[in-house]
Amino acid sequence: MSGDRRELPPTPAQEPTPSAPPPEEKLPPVAAQQPKPAAPPDDPDAPLLQRLRTKLAPTHPALPGLLDGATLDQTDAAITLRYPTAAATNAAMLERGDRPKLLADALTDLLGKPATLEIAVDETLPPPASDPDDTPAPSATDYDASDDELLQTVLDVLGGTIVKVE
Repeated sequence: MSGDRRELPPTPAQEPTPSAPPPEEKLPPVAAQQPKPAAPPDDPDAPLLQRLRTKLAPTHPALPGLLDGATLDQTDAAITLRYPTAAATNAAMLERGDRPKLLADALTDLLGKPATLEIAVDETLPPPASDPDDTPAPSATDYDASDDELLQTVLDVLGGTIVKVE
């Protein structure tokens, strides 16, 4: 049998794939769902905190969200990001790794002079204003099934009763 090899016909799993790829279905372009920044980073009339968010967003998309709840105090010596106690987690996240340097470098670029950054939690600051979209949904205890006409119709047709609402 040395040197005498016979080739078997290819099995369905081994059959060669067609050389031309199947035609692709063309879909209409989808508009980006990202909101436009409020102000370009070089707009001198925009608040510095907003310009900082806008500058960081393209290269470090997680950092602008960590600026939520912060107020920015600027002196000749330093820039301080102050957080209320309710947003202390954001302050702690910004103090990790190279984030303070990234923020200081971005502030230096925005201001055109070296910036020293301090991050502080200030217990005297009020908590950040809540977003109206963040209001919690009504709880099950607030729900009165007897006022739900559709539910009552389904119960009448199927002969059901409400035992417990959770």
